[in-house]
Amino acid sequence: MTTDLPPATDGQQSSIRRRERIEAILAEWQARWPAVFTKSVPLAIGISRCIKEQLSGQFPKRDIGITLHYWTNRNSYLRAVARGVPRRNLDGSEAGVPTTEVQEEAKRLLEERDRRQQERIQQRRART
Repeated sequence: MTTDLPPATDGQQSSIRRRERIEAILAEWQARWPAVFTKSVPLAIGISRCIKEQLSGQFPKRDIGITLHYWTNRNSYLRAVARGVPRRNLDGSEAGVPTTEVQEEAKRLLEERDRRQQERIQQRRART
């Protein structure tokens, strides 16, 4: 199954198509590698290379990178990293734990996102 979609004509359509492409790719990955793509667990270092090798041209490399970026930047993924949940290979086997530095960076990103969300809430309240 390929997920190539026609190029978008404007920014909004591009965003919608990108999201649809990511969701289609993730659905396939969740069926293929449920141990790492059905719940948020830190992925093994170098897993993108493993994915690209196993898919061998089934998806454009750029789409794989975009999908991995989307998956690893979700709050639930960052919370798992921050907690030090063991990293996993595609088969679900353990692949070490995130370093202290990586855990701290995940915590920092989550705190920044929370701070920005609180600021938006306060701005909305101030407008009403």
